Amino acid sequence: MRKVKAKKLTLKDYAQYGQFADLLHPEGFTLGEKPVLFYRDMLTVYSGDMVNGSSVVYCDKRKMV
Repeated sequence: MRKVKAKKLTLKDYAQYGQFADLLHPEGFTLGEKPVLFYRDMLTVYSGDMVNGSSVVYCDKRKMV
């Protein structure tokens, strides 16, 4: 069986293929404050004359009320 060594994905290495974002561990500009953070348009997809963005909302666990 052939083994392949995995290496960490970087924007620079992946640039020739497109873009990616770590949606489970977002970083960068946010709207809002903890416990709720909104990461706007982390990925952008262009399709003809339409533009679609993928965003992430991060919510900390809070006490039940």
